Amino acid sequence: MQTARFQDLHNPFAPFSYVEEKISSKKKIKCHISEKTLKKGEAIYAFRLFSLAQDVILYAQKEAFETSDYFINYQDFYIKNNYSINDFKKIEDFKNPDYKKILKDFSFDNALKLITHPTTQSYPYHYLSGKIINECSEKERLKIDLTAVSTLISILIKCGYSNQILDKIKTFPKISLPIFALLDDRRFQTKVANILKITELPLVLEIIRKKKLSLNDFNILKSFSSKNRTFIELLSLCLKKYQFHLLDGLTNKGSYMDIKPPLNCRLIYFFIVNPEYFPLLQKFINDKELPSGFAYMKCYYYKASMFYITDNYPNQISSWIENMENEIKYYYSGSPKSFINDSIKMIKKTIVEK
Repeated sequence: MQTARFQDLHNPFAPFSYVEEKISSKKKIKCHISEKTLKKGEAIYAFRLFSLAQDVILYAQKEAFETSDYFINYQDFYIKNNYSINDFKKIEDFKNPDYKKILKDFSFDNALKLITHPTTQSYPYHYLSGKIINECSEKERLKIDLTAVSTLISILIKCGYSNQILDKIKTFPKISLPIFALLDDRRFQTKVANILKITELPLVLEIIRKKKLSLNDFNILKSFSSKNRTFIELLSLCLKKYQFHLLDGLTNKGSYMDIKPPLNCRLIYFFIVNPEYFPLLQKFINDKELPSGFAYMKCYYYKASMFYITDNYPNQISSWIENMENEIKYYYSGSPKSFINDSIKMIKKTIVEK
């Protein structure tokens, strides 16, 4: 944790990246404001600060939060997207040199250019078999910065630039449009849908965000992908350039820093019908192999692969079903058992309905 970040830890007006009022489900967590121990079942606020790592979650007793300056920050700045660029100038998240200097001498047009024409280098995928995708030199590796674009988009939105972005979005390169459509903001989704002439886009983006997808949801996604092959190819190019499928999560409440973790993995569901547009999924279908560091994503790749196999090679699906429990040992939301059982039920029902 660097100095500027540590100072933010006790600054009630430091920009939030996430705030949620909830009932505590944990024991022996401390109130960040009063330092008292919070009880399980107690009304609390959970929150993250923009300048800290996204796995640093702070908690506060409801009354303590609502009678503090943190609540003023939450109501007047976070909810209203009313922060200032100056609030973010001490943030040291950027690794790519082009993005490091953007906030110090801020220009909205320059910031948009770094979003729509990123100078970041794609992250290389290393397989145990020796295969490397996106191999790059040591010099190119200095420009790897997975979160640069998402962080910059978040800062612009939290500083109230959404309308200016929407006014200019027609002029953006098509390859950048999916990243704005993925924002959990119907204005951006509708704007991109109108530009690309895809009326169903907001609907499928809403489905991909659901807490739990049904078989009908998967059928809608597959139908969408079949009918909109041009968009799937565009999404493929976008992910290759921006690599948003590697973020811890994508979007909730309008900006990319408000994390909803499973969503990045779910992007592969768009490629069930056409896995050739997403090499990571195609290789998993062929070899059941993922790059190093992808273990937490395996359940999503496995499920997507089973739908593809069922639709195209139904005589091979039995082995995938039989091996799923041995293959899937981790699921983000808890025990993988319910995910496995639910997935198998969907696949079996798909087979019956064919």
